[in-house]
Amino acid sequence: MRKKFLAVLLAATMMMPSAVFAGEITENTEKQEAVALETETAETESEESTEPEVAEAEETSENLVASGIRLTEKVVTWEDEKNVNLEELEGTDDGPLDLSRARECYRDMKWNEEFKSYIFKDDNGGTTLLDPEDPEFVKNVFGPDEKEANGVGIAPSGTPRTATGNTVASPYTGKTYTFAASKANATINDVIDVSSHQGTVNWAAVKTAGIDCAIIRIGYRGAADGVLHEDKNWRTNIAGAKAAGLKIGAYVFSQAITEAEANSEAALAVTCLSGVAMDLPVFIDYEYYGSSGRLRDAKLSAQAHQTICNAFCNTMKTAGYQFGIYANKNMLSTDMVPTNCIAGTVYWLARYQEVCDYGGTYTFWQYSSTGKVGGVTGNTDCSFWIQDGLTASITASPTEIAIYEDSTGKTTLKGSSNTSDVTYAWSLISAVNRKGNAVSPDKIGSLSSTSGDSVNFVAKKPGKVVIRLTVSKSGKSATSDITIMIRGRLTTDNTSLDNVEFEYNGKERKPKATVTFSEADLTLNTDYKISYKANKRVGTATAIIEGMGYFTGTVTEHFEIIPFNLDTGGSTLNIAKFRDQTYSPDGLKPSTTVKMNKTTVSPV
Repeated sequence: MRKKFLAVLLAATMMMPSAVFAGEITENTEKQEAVALETETAETESEESTEPEVAEAEETSENLVASGIRLTEKVVTWEDEKNVNLEELEGTDDGPLDLSRARECYRDMKWNEEFKSYIFKDDNGGTTLLDPEDPEFVKNVFGPDEKEANGVGIAPSGTPRTATGNTVASPYTGKTYTFAASKANATINDVIDVSSHQGTVNWAAVKTAGIDCAIIRIGYRGAADGVLHEDKNWRTNIAGAKAAGLKIGAYVFSQAITEAEANSEAALAVTCLSGVAMDLPVFIDYEYYGSSGRLRDAKLSAQAHQTICNAFCNTMKTAGYQFGIYANKNMLSTDMVPTNCIAGTVYWLARYQEVCDYGGTYTFWQYSSTGKVGGVTGNTDCSFWIQDGLTASITASPTEIAIYEDSTGKTTLKGSSNTSDVTYAWSLISAVNRKGNAVSPDKIGSLSSTSGDSVNFVAKKPGKVVIRLTVSKSGKSATSDITIMIRGRLTTDNTSLDNVEFEYNGKERKPKATVTFSEADLTLNTDYKISYKANKRVGTATAIIEGMGYFTGTVTEHFEIIPFNLDTGGSTLNIAKFRDQTYSPDGLKPSTTVKMNKTTVSPV
């Protein structure tokens, strides 16, 4: 299947009209250039052995939410790349695609047959493997000529900022954009979205360039085979963007044709983002893959598309996240029914022109795929976050709370608005406990007050809670949500080893640990992990217990390895005969093999 897919992909890229590469973007190619795909089940099955190893979904996902948020299908993870030195990975020049018409930064890529991927070296010194079956591959690699957006003439402008009427300038394309008059004088935040196709991102440079927010791809579903993949760079992108001080959102590139597939895509996001404080929604990126692909080939109705997206959003809502739908104007206008969305859905519109002519509801507008942003290799998707007229925003100090067993912690929440003399109202929207189950927010914590521009949130139990600020003035209102993470802090009071004394047997000793919090047993590799030091030879050994997920803190426990006692009768010691030695004036040092039961014992 892969060989046929690549052959069709190559033919499609060669047949692309020159206008596409000169920057002429039609509505049907607003986030993905037209590429033909063909799928044949029999061929897919015959090629399964050439795919990267498919790992089972994490066990922790099965306990995410009581209502059934879980991965119901296998996901391609990239554990097999962790032990690979990508910098030294060899590639060939004769890959399956002609890269001579690719964007300049991708033209020198080499093909690696083992991973069936291109080796991409970015401008920031990183190396990434790019999968040609990724639905965003062609859009990034063969997109409009990057010379179309030189980004000159407008300097970064200290965002967020207020629009001039209903127009706003972009320093990343050098153009001025006009949105709906109803959004006049809105507060504007500059947003980029990135995936593994951008390689290593210099997030400090991105922040310096004036970007306020980043929406990170968590994963994608293959446009040909429908297999769900993690994005290779989502962890480093989220960590880097957070460290640079950007607000964070996320998306999954969908090709779902059933509600069950959309639920799995959402469950992947929930599993990956567990323990990550999010500022913006988690979006389902719902769009056709060029002129073919499994979503287009399914020929679903507009309401079916909407129902699939609603399934994703409902799963994210149940897990306590803000949620939304990304789509272009054609998809929203003709192949979806946005008015039938679930309450609270945030729309992210893709419309690549200087005047936005979409009349529906949207909060984010992706106005270009050819922006130039410092710190990002090649072209960048650029969006405006348009907070209509009256706005609300929240800051928290701290955004994460660590509490000891049977104690509480607090964070101070401060509200603000772009307008003075507003009324502030606070409420707890949703919460999940340490197991990922949806619970009443008052089980996780409480607010010191429901009014005023500053309140305290008092945390009682490990989990995650969404807090909403509503500001009101003259009959108008605006809301802002913030997610607060509460982690239990582990101490020696929470941990004990099941055994603190072992007889030496030549092997590593690894006692199990019992870890509790508020009289509940915690789960290994979900709530904590354990490692060992000096745990093979006679002496004092160490077990290191580290909190993870909804728990933090590191606890050190000691145990003893005592000498082997031949008199106990519990084990046998076998000493091989010494071999005859030839005389040497320097003396002889005969050696032998010593085994305890069947284990060879090394000399001290």
